[in-house]
Amino acid sequence: MTPDVRLVLGIDGQAIEGSSVLELLPMSPRRTRMRLAMDVRPKTLAARLFLNTLRLAKGRVQVRLEKRLQQMGRRIEERQASATV
Repeated sequence: MTPDVRLVLGIDGQAIEGSSVLELLPMSPRRTRMRLAMDVRPKTLAARLFLNTLRLAKGRVQVRLEKRLQQMGRRIEERQASATV
């Protein structure tokens, strides 16, 4: 992928570590697909329990994340539309 369509972020804290990759794939001049991949690993027992709780609630967490990503996509579209006017 070209550097302008992919963003990779490292996550390193006292309790967790991991990475997140955001890719923007142009589908047409007016459409872009956004893909988010996250990999999080616990460093402590408390973090492991927290991540297991998230896994159990994966469906609800995923729905909330998808809504936020849709909002972000709409904001990007609005900014792009206002910048080209």
